[in-house]
Amino acid sequence: MASVDVELEGDWKTVVQHFHKLETFARVLTERVAQGIAQQYFDSLVGHIKKQDLPLAPLNEWYRAWKEKRGLDTRILIATGELLSNIQIYKGPNKGERFIGVKGGKQHKGGIDMALLALIHEYGTEHPRAAYRLTLQELKAQLQFTLDRITAEVRVEVFGK
Repeated sequence: MASVDVELEGDWKTVVQHFHKLETFARVLTERVAQGIAQQYFDSLVGHIKKQDLPLAPLNEWYRAWKEKRGLDTRILIATGELLSNIQIYKGPNKGERFIGVKGGKQHKGGIDMALLALIHEYGTEHPRAAYRLTLQELKAQLQFTLDRITAEVRVEVFGK
C-alpha cells in the first residue's frame, strides 16, 4: 500500500491555537456586532430627536401654539419627553438580535399605549415623523465601517495583535 509523508513548515502550534479560538471569536463577534450596531442606531435616533435635525415636516402653527400654551415642549416628538425616554435597546430571543424602540404594554400619560403612539408618529397619516426610518437609512451607509471596526477590535481581543 502506498503512503504519503507530510512535512509541516511554519508555526503550526500558533495555527492550532488560533483554530481553537475561532468559536470564541464567532460568539464574541456576534454579540459585539449586535450591541454595537444597536447602540449606534439608538444614539443616532435619540440624538436626532433631541437636536431636531431630521427633515421632518414642521408642526403646524395651531398645534405648536397649543403645546406652548400647556407648557409642553414645542419640538417635534417631544411634547412631554415621555415617549423619548422610553426608547430603548431590547435583546431579542435569538443570539445577536436587538430591537430598538418602545415596548408595548406601557401607557402614555395621554392614555394610549406607548408603542402605538410611536407607530402613529412614525407612520402617521398627514405628517408622519419618520425618525426611525430616516435614521436607519443614514446608518446603512456607515454599516461596513462599523462592522470592520468591531471585527478588528474583537480580533485583537481574542487572538492578540
